[in-house]
Amino acid sequence: MIVRSITIFSVIAFLSLFWSTSAVSQQSGTEDLKFLYSAAIDKVILHCKNKTDLRHSRSEHLRRSAALSCMKAAYLKGYKDELIQEMIKADIGTSSYKIQYYLNQRFFNIIQPKYVALNR
Repeated sequence: MIVRSITIFSVIAFLSLFWSTSAVSQQSGTEDLKFLYSAAIDKVILHCKNKTDLRHSRSEHLRRSAALSCMKAAYLKGYKDELIQEMIKADIGTSSYKIQYYLNQRFFNIIQPKYVALNR
């Protein structure tokens, strides 16, 4: 009898936890995505800032890469909130490669005409 009561109580607790989690997840899903996307953008900005140390290299290619990374960091920092809203609207998911791809696409769509002119 005690085992049966514990089993029933466990099932009820699990189901109530599942239902409450699904209701909360719909409400906090957007907040979780905002936090995830914000952290991902911050990580990309950090990587870009680390690449800017190459600006004093003797290699012209590395100096251009550093300049591009500097522009990318500035872009991501300046438009972070807008990018987060666009990623939520586009429903890109939580995969890091999809987030990275989306950020790269947005940046290079903006920078492409200017970058092509610099390389001529």
